[in-house]
Amino acid sequence: MAKDSMMIMEENRDLNQICLKTIRYATKLAFDQMIFTEETMNDEEIIEQLKEFDQNWYFGSIDSPGWRDSVLAEKLQLFSISKDVVK
Repeated sequence: MAKDSMMIMEENRDLNQICLKTIRYATKLAFDQMIFTEETMNDEEIIEQLKEFDQNWYFGSIDSPGWRDSVLAEKLQLFSISKDVVK
């Protein structure tokens, strides 16, 4: 099943991008909720935060063209998580 899912994702670039965006936004929301917020966000607050992400943030790899473009455009909110590949 996982192999079939990967093939679908590879064949459908739009679906892949939507899934990546969803995972990145959910990770950022969860991180902020655990670290910075004392109370659980309600649905309206989550929707507002997602709109904020869409308008003012860049989520992605620091090696991506989008990251570079966001830095050059002086976008103030950048978010990336990566693993240390040095062994």
